Amino acid sequence: MKFSYGKGKFVKKPISLDTVREIKDSRVLYVLLYNAERNWAYAQSLKQEFSNTGSKNNRLLQHVKRKLAKAQQWAKTLEQICQKHGEQVF
Repeated sequence: MKFSYGKGKFVKKPISLDTVREIKDSRVLYVLLYNAERNWAYAQSLKQEFSNTGSKNNRLLQHVKRKLAKAQQWAKTLEQICQKHGEQVF
């Protein structure tokens, strides 16, 4: 099945230090912040679930570690972009 809404398919544009040359709108930074916060909050939720169950579910623990690593990656990208383009936004 090929779902096509609007004029074409959605193509995700990556946000990284290499792709962001100039920040014209501060909402780009909110996307990075939102992704970091979302991954961190989900990891905390899974961590609480892991501690409440009392069982040794290693897959759940690995999932928590992976989400925290992704949150760290998003936060690091946000920090790098803010250091490079911080004066342009404000």
